Amino acid sequence: MATQPQRSFLGVGIAIGVGMGAAIGVAMGNLPIGIALGLALGVAFGAAMDAADRAKRKSKDRDGDGDAAVVFGDTGARSPKDSHGDSDAGSDGGGDGGGGD
Repeated sequence: MATQPQRSFLGVGIAIGVGMGAAIGVAMGNLPIGIALGLALGVAFGAAMDAADRAKRKSKDRDGDGDAAVVFGDTGARSPKDSHGDSDAGSDGGGDGGGGD
């Protein structure tokens, strides 16, 4: 399964927010206030979409789809899928009481 590149929705939210804010500002008769309100709403919308995408990607990694395949590295680092630690942080086979499979 190919991994998808990380994407950001903040730019999309800003663009849509400024456009909608300009329309609202023209309707209200005060363009700067409309653009400022649209920009604020666009940033909030984009940040919410980014957070939702980040949470979705994080839950996929926990489901075991193969994205987080490394269990132990050279320094004993663990992935979220790992259920036991290597407390000696080395590769001595657990001779000093640490992990070692």
